[in-house]
Amino acid sequence: MTAKTGITTVLATVVALFSTLWAAPVAASGATGGSGAPGFLSIWGQTVAPAPAPKPQSRAGYWEYGSWKVSVERQDSYEDGVYYNCQAWTGGDGEPYARVGISSQDVGPPHAYPGVTIEEYAPRGYQTFMRGQQRMYLWFDDEDTYDGIVESYYDNDGLPNAVVSFYYPYSLPVLLAMRRNNQMDVVVEGRVFHSFFLNGFTASYLKMMEGCGFSGVGVVH
Repeated sequence: MTAKTGITTVLATVVALFSTLWAAPVAASGATGGSGAPGFLSIWGQTVAPAPAPKPQSRAGYWEYGSWKVSVERQDSYEDGVYYNCQAWTGGDGEPYARVGISSQDVGPPHAYPGVTIEEYAPRGYQTFMRGQQRMYLWFDDEDTYDGIVESYYDNDGLPNAVVSFYYPYSLPVLLAMRRNNQMDVVVEGRVFHSFFLNGFTASYLKMMEGCGFSGVGVVH
């Protein structure tokens, strides 16, 4: 073999080696017909597991901000599919509630805003302080007031309930007052029935709205 023939043979061998390396199969086995184990990648003869796919983030949860609490609950029904119920509230444990709520199925801001309710429950054998058809009003630090009417009823367990509801468009000025003040008094028949602290309301409102796919536009922003 001449020197020229020897050099040509070496070069051909090197080219063939590099061609083999760079042309090695990189395929998802089972998905594209590769020869490795299903769900793995075959790279230059080495079988490695692919990076795990990120887990979907659930919006459901429970949070506390100051005097307020937030819950986001996932609902799944045959008729409506998957949706979320979101609420923020303060009070409870035997005391009245102030509650704000919305669903991911609702229209939402800026076309509509969550409702605000004042809720009272009484144990068996007792009556609520608030009675049906009584007039009441919410009284804030800045002296703003918002009138409402009490509705009373018995729940499925036969326990007395009383509620005052502010639905849109009446809920928006109430929400704005809750955003800018520190305390909200419930006045019934000229007497302060209960006082709710509003520290943490803004953060709770934003978290509640975020959980149902909305923003704080119109109330916070």
